Amino acid sequence: MELCLNTSQICYYASQYDVHDDTSIEKLVPEVKKRKYLKAAELLKLSNWKLWTGRNTHNIRKNSDLDVEEMTGFALDAKTEIGRIHCLLSLSGVDIAIGSAILHWFHEDDYPIWDVRALETVQFNKSQYKNWFQRWEAYVLFCRQTAKDHNIDMRKLDRALWQCSKNEK
Repeated sequence: MELCLNTSQICYYASQYDVHDDTSIEKLVPEVKKRKYLKAAELLKLSNWKLWTGRNTHNIRKNSDLDVEEMTGFALDAKTEIGRIHCLLSLSGVDIAIGSAILHWFHEDDYPIWDVRALETVQFNKSQYKNWFQRWEAYVLFCRQTAKDHNIDMRKLDRALWQCSKNEK
């Protein structure tokens, strides 16, 4: 992976991102972080935010309230990276994109959102890795280090990576 953007370019692309798109999710953050799990309606809202087409609604609704609360609670409390993401992937309709968005918004640690646009920006080559978890972990570590190197928060980096790809299309 490689990021060919300097700090001012990251800030520029992040400033181009329509922050109003995030408002509905930002409103959930304090309450979810306090309670340490998502409710089924919140998972549905997050899924619709991430996959704005609504194509995943049917699958997300297959989860019971208890399943969502329990598995997101386990994930937000898990001590290992694989434990965190694996709990989330056990929910119907939750793939790496939705799981990463849950961790991004609601976990105390910094997480990027797994997104085709962001991966494009960092020239992600998935063939370098043996499995989905190695790909996920490498991307998380890369983004954490990049945010640290540029002294920016993960949300700003995530917005910049997404927006850079969008602008280049």
